[in-house]
Amino acid sequence: MNLLQPTTCLVRALFGVGIFAAGSAMATGKRSGLRTLGIDLNNEAVRTLLELAHDEGRATGIVTNASLTDAGAAAFYAKSRDARDTENIAAQLAGATRSDAYQLALRLQRGPAAD
Repeated sequence: MNLLQPTTCLVRALFGVGIFAAGSAMATGKRSGLRTLGIDLNNEAVRTLLELAHDEGRATGIVTNASLTDAGAAAFYAKSRDARDTENIAAQLAGATRSDAYQLALRLQRGPAAD
């Protein structure tokens, strides 16, 4: 048993699925194929809890003790047909981070009265 990832072990023990599909299911509420992130069984992209919260103007973030491109964290922001494609996943995260940083900079530039 891998003590660093108890959720992975629990999901595999209970459901017999890999962390990719389990993480994606937890993040989207939809079943997904083997090794996919943010893509349902019909091969269509689905919205994650993080995306839905962000769209409603809520503050969002990801906290992990693993890599941000690891399947557990990536399930909450990435869309990928192969969760092992960490280069593609990293590019998606970098794009989102730049956009969020830009929006924050605009808000700071306008000052508190504009919010």
